[in-house]
Amino acid sequence: MTASWIFSRVLPPHSPVQLGVSPLRPRRPGCTPRAASGRPCGVTRSSCCKEPCLSGLRSKEKPVKANSSLLVLLAFVLNLAYVSSAKADDVEEFIQLLSKPTPPTLDDFHRFYGAGAEDELEIELRVCEKEGWSPPLNNPNCLKYIKDREGNPEKTPSMYFAWLKRKLPTKPKHVVLKIERVEKGDYLPYEIIYTTLDNAKVVFYRPLTHVEHFGRLAVRKIDDVPVAKLLGEDLKGSGRILEEILADIAENKKEPAGR
Repeated sequence: MTASWIFSRVLPPHSPVQLGVSPLRPRRPGCTPRAASGRPCGVTRSSCCKEPCLSGLRSKEKPVKANSSLLVLLAFVLNLAYVSSAKADDVEEFIQLLSKPTPPTLDDFHRFYGAGAEDELEIELRVCEKEGWSPPLNNPNCLKYIKDREGNPEKTPSMYFAWLKRKLPTKPKHVVLKIERVEKGDYLPYEIIYTTLDNAKVVFYRPLTHVEHFGRLAVRKIDDVPVAKLLGEDLKGSGRILEEILADIAENKKEPAGR
């Protein structure tokens, strides 16, 4: 068992980790296949057949055009409402997941953060160091530990989510303040969702393509501080945070949070 197993077994082929990109960094040209091109569903043109339109009286053409325009406008408005509702549902589901008394599972983590996310692996490697399994990526005990955790994701608590639960309020009242869409050049399109959870300012990152790799929704900042920085600072500490996370998981090991 070698370190390359982590990238070939734990992480799927063509994951963002293997490609050298992450959900919060744009891809390099050619790193991932472009999203399939296609027009958005909805009304794109008049639904009247060609021959009746040509054979009809000219005086009747205007109502057809007007009706077609109204249908396009109505479809656009309904689509916006549906997309906004879907975004709100993602945030609501994420908050409910973290508000459960038991830690969410690895399956929950991969569902929201994507198969290529490195956050969970970062904590797992710190656990290996704490156990004296160094260097982690070349230690058989460490690789077995990671493989065993990934072997049953539906029942294995997520250490990253156990850590994140400590940073966010429990069962908060959330308000979506603003949504910014970013789509330019060779960047993968994504959205930044600004919210408040009680008194905490939380910024979510929402990929719009390759969701299986980049995930559905992730926390990007808490009170203007990047989450990656918060996690890094905690893991560089005395190791108490690891002990607290492992204690939480051990206490609730028999009752993992489901979907």
